[in-house]
Amino acid sequence: MSGFFSHVVYPEQGKITQPLFAPYSASKFALDGFFSSVRKEYAVAKVNVSVTLCVLGFIDTETAIKAVSGVLNAEAAPKEECALEIIKGAALRKEEVYYDKSSWVSLLLSNPGRRIMEYLSSKNYNLERFLKN
Repeated sequence: MSGFFSHVVYPEQGKITQPLFAPYSASKFALDGFFSSVRKEYAVAKVNVSVTLCVLGFIDTETAIKAVSGVLNAEAAPKEECALEIIKGAALRKEEVYYDKSSWVSLLLSNPGRRIMEYLSSKNYNLERFLKN
C-alpha cells in the first residue's frame, strides 16, 4: 500500500495560539496531534503511506480575507503559490509544509525538540506487540 495524505492547517493556528480564534485553533492542534500520530503508527507498521501536514499562513482566498477583515493587518500570500507548495510537499512526502508570506515561518514553527522527544518516546514501546494488533 502506498500513497499520501495531506491536510491543511490554516492559518498557522495549529502551531501557535492567537487571540479571537480559540475554537478554530483548538481544532487545528487536534488535527496536528491526530495526523502526527497516524504518521508514526504507519512508520512503525512499515506502511508505505506518507502524511503531510500543511501549516499555512494568511492566504488570499475569499474565505480567509472575509474572516479576518478588519481584524488582521497583514498581507495575504498568493493562493496559487500556496497550492503549488502543498502539491510539492505531498509529492516529496514531507512531514510538514509551511507556507506564509514571511520566510521566517518554517524556521520558527518547525520544532526539532518535538522530533527528538517523539524518537526517544518511541523507544518505550513494545513494537512487536504493536505490529501484531
